[in-house]
Amino acid sequence: ATLGWISGGWKFEGSAFNGHEPDENRTNIESPRLNSYSFRASFQPSPNWSLQASFGHLDSPEQLEPGVNSNRSTASAVYNRPLADGNWQTMFAWGRNDRNPGRATNALLLESTASLGQRHTLLGRLERLENDELIGNGEVATVQKLSLGYIYDVLHASPLRAGVGVLGSLSRVPQDLVPRYGSRNLSSFMLFLRLRLTGPSMESTDSSMKM
Repeated sequence: ATLGWISGGWKFEGSAFNGHEPDENRTNIESPRLNSYSFRASFQPSPNWSLQASFGHLDSPEQLEPGVNSNRSTASAVYNRPLADGNWQTMFAWGRNDRNPGRATNALLLESTASLGQRHTLLGRLERLENDELIGNGEVATVQKLSLGYIYDVLHASPLRAGVGVLGSLSRVPQDLVPRYGSRNLSSFMLFLRLRLTGPSMESTDSSMKM
């Protein structure tokens, strides 16, 4: 159940929902329980800026941890900069998961994508994540990851655009995880195909098939 209000560049939303995971019986509809809630406020001060903050309380969301509630908070800022022959968009986001009983963990994300000309896309992503499930005993492990990529559109004809891309990543894990991963510094790469539907009266939508 959701209610919202929009005025100018402001948008406010509030929801009540069932925060529990479904059981193993997938053939029935469980009785709805509005035991959890969330709120979100967003503000667009200009056409190229978008800000948002949210808070949610989830009642015992994990089946393996009954009785452990979770408060989740997020905040983000998105900046868009039109270029002479393309567009550049950057987002910074923060998230916090506070378990009760339990520990609080935080995550940070910085992501940027630039479209140059009709066929070239550059992208980058920097992540820093705290996780209390990797090591065990509730100890918090911090994992960091840097990803850089490039996409070339081989097909550029409305309403379909198709591009091939490559993404390389460098990750760093805590010393306690070295016996599992073999090193603190890990590298990986990925090749993928991106399909985009475009039209004069609709926004672009991306669908990526990764290899």
